[in-house]
Amino acid sequence: MRPRRQLPGFSWDNWADGAGVVDALDGIDAAVNWKKRHGSGRKMAVLGHRFGGFLAFRALREPDSPFACGVTLNALTDIEAAGDGWLCRLDADKRDEMISERCPIEHAAEIRSPLLMVHGTRDSTRTEDLATIAERVRGSGHRCDLLLYNDYHLLLKHRDEAVGAMVGFLRDHR
Repeated sequence: MRPRRQLPGFSWDNWADGAGVVDALDGIDAAVNWKKRHGSGRKMAVLGHRFGGFLAFRALREPDSPFACGVTLNALTDIEAAGDGWLCRLDADKRDEMISERCPIEHAAEIRSPLLMVHGTRDSTRTEDLATIAERVRGSGHRCDLLLYNDYHLLLKHRDEAVGAMVGFLRDHR
């Protein structure tokens, strides 16, 4: 998920070392602050596609997460699959630590809110990884639904059904 506008000091080349980068955690902090100031009694959801789904997994496991639920669409479960090659510029120890710390499979039991994962089985993310996430979220006592389509372009070919499932899930958690 790349920003639509470049932020001051923003560079994909230095994302790995955090220099001048708006981090996913900054977005979570902004949501927490907004909720404290304006959202008392209002619920929020986080939704993300591909890398945005990867970030949604991360947002849902934050201790101060303001999100009542989350929805992912063809989410990445492996940061290395995000591409851009920035991981190869890190030393091995830092790289392994970063991958482990951000891995939604390893940290799925920390997800504290209901989750709906909508995914095409022909996508590059392994459905087995999503099934593991679902199992671990459920094992920690939270709802996790995995909706699979035998396709990649699920919102083109299965739009009505997928959107209907997402709307229903969001209604359940409003």
